[in-house]
Amino acid sequence: DGSGNTYVTGQNASGQGFYVTEYNSAGTVVYNTTIGTSTIYPYRVRVDSTGRAYVAGYIYEYATLPTGSNSYQSTVTGSYNGFLVQLAAGGASVPYATFIGGSDTSPSAALGLGVQTIGGVTSAFLSGWTYSSVFPTTSGAYQSTISGSGYTGWVARFNPAASGTASLLYSTYLGPSNSQTNAVAVDA
Repeated sequence: DGSGNTYVTGQNASGQGFYVTEYNSAGTVVYNTTIGTSTIYPYRVRVDSTGRAYVAGYIYEYATLPTGSNSYQSTVTGSYNGFLVQLAAGGASVPYATFIGGSDTSPSAALGLGVQTIGGVTSAFLSGWTYSSVFPTTSGAYQSTISGSGYTGWVARFNPAASGTASLLYSTYLGPSNSQTNAVAVDA
């Protein structure tokens, strides 16, 4: 972050959720928090200009995250789904958490994450792959249908300050059959 702090995420050895740790520039732990239950795979962590940490990855159907009424999707719909979690600066709370996956039982995963703040509004960009032919795409999506019968990449943009379906700003499939999007970068 702008203060030289470092943020780390990973799966707990006990398989009980995942952790996020912030270290200051001297290497001292600022906070260390565990989020969720059971098998969750965090793949990326990013930080916005206010010190809020964002984590993306995938979560199995029997695991939980602190989703709420402001979540785009509050339950895992396939054997596993992608997820996005926003932690408050200081790590004391989770103002936003959501899953993303199709409305069928096909798996989806989030592998990439970027964060951008413009005009005081922060967006989280996720990328990954899905087997779902009913993965959520938004109006005007670049690619509104899955390619072939295998998995296909996807990209989505969320506004964690919005609530429910309004928090998904756009979503599209991206790529041919048996492709995935592993990373996403946004300019400042």
